[in-house]
Amino acid sequence: MDFVDLTVIDDYIVFDFLSRSFLRQQIRRMVKKIFEVGMGELSHDDFLKLFNSAERFFYQPADPTGLVLWDIIYDNSIKFEIDLKSKERMDNNFQVREQKYGFKHQLFRIMEQNNFR
Repeated sequence: MDFVDLTVIDDYIVFDFLSRSFLRQQIRRMVKKIFEVGMGELSHDDFLKLFNSAERFFYQPADPTGLVLWDIIYDNSIKFEIDLKSKERMDNNFQVREQKYGFKHQLFRIMEQNNFR
């Protein structure tokens, strides 16, 4: 890990991680344990024990909801090709989700405006 930063902006906690590479679910696992310490579910001493590379720890990573991969920087030696079939599936998936959640958003706004609670 080359750089780690934590910032609180309004109601959001923003983590910045910079590294040449990441392990699968590494960030989600780190965030989960940081939250557990902050909420008093994990002691500081137990948190520090997680850094013992001689032991293996198994636990679920943080829910990915709200976690955003903001940027990936590759060197010039990597060449990307767009798979048109995969892009079409992704576009369709996003369109379905946009419709689904857009309807829910509109419904909740109407309920909120009419004081349905």
